[in-house]
Amino acid sequence: MARPQGTNTGVGNTVLGSFMGMMNRPLDRKITPLLGKEDWIGKLVLHYYEADKLIIRTVPFYENANIQESQSSRLATYSPLGRAVNNFSYMGANSREFKVRFNITLPHLYQAETTDASKSTLTKKEKKELVKNYKNAKKGSSSNGVTLYAPNDFGANRYDEHYYETLDEMSKKLYKWAQRHTPMYDRRGSKKENIKEGKPGFANRERQKVINKIVSFVASIRSSTLNNAENPTYGTPIVKLSYGILYDNVPCVCDSYSVGYDPVGGFDVRTMLPRIITITMSLKEVRNFAKTKVEDWYGKRGDQRDSLRGWEIIITDPDGVYGVTTDPGGLFGGNT
Repeated sequence: MARPQGTNTGVGNTVLGSFMGMMNRPLDRKITPLLGKEDWIGKLVLHYYEADKLIIRTVPFYENANIQESQSSRLATYSPLGRAVNNFSYMGANSREFKVRFNITLPHLYQAETTDASKSTLTKKEKKELVKNYKNAKKGSSSNGVTLYAPNDFGANRYDEHYYETLDEMSKKLYKWAQRHTPMYDRRGSKKENIKEGKPGFANRERQKVINKIVSFVASIRSSTLNNAENPTYGTPIVKLSYGILYDNVPCVCDSYSVGYDPVGGFDVRTMLPRIITITMSLKEVRNFAKTKVEDWYGKRGDQRDSLRGWEIIITDPDGVYGVTTDPGGLFGGNT
């Protein structure tokens, strides 16, 4: 498994951690950006358009992704008579193509979610979002105004309950014994309110939350080749690729994807979710035709810079000291 980007194991942090009387890893989490956060620069952002309404889903990269880029020109070839050379006319170019491959690893997300759940690592925005999502869940609606399905229709808890019901009587007794000694098996929790409402214990709830998040990520990837079945005029989502300075919020359509897993990595026993899921996507860049002059293009961000640009942008930085690219660029937020 690839080491998550942003993890620094250098001597400097070790010395600083020892000096402050703190463990190296908690200190490292505080001062180093981590892949897996929606406001970091390693992610896929899916834009679903319903007329003027925009709905966004983000699939962060929790591990280093493998990206291969290619592009080809459309050339008309001429063969002059009696000449040992061809002449060419430029007819344009095909869209850039990206082969994106990344892993979603269940134990990795367990660790990442545990880190992000601590109050000291949550930003004000994240805390507000947690409160908002909690209130919406109690009302039975999501932040997008879509009515949520009953919790028993989907998710890990449904499989946990079914798993328990399929056990024989002796296995059920062993399962109940495991509940008292292993928090991850705690189906009801020890608190009175959990028992009354039928909620699992804290550790099991965290496990279910991570599993449901992974399932949602995979569902988002699958939706990248789908339109709106109720209204087919709303086509496939725009997939915006962000991965550091080389791939800065590039708008794409998904030509194909594949979902696989490593059987050696094992499975979550109760839901049969593979521990190591491998996602491969074939993306093709999609851009609007240029509507603004070069000088008007600067200073804009996100969708305002989705228009197609050529080498006229590059030569505005003749010495190559500013790192100018043709990518639209992002706002470093979860909604770009």
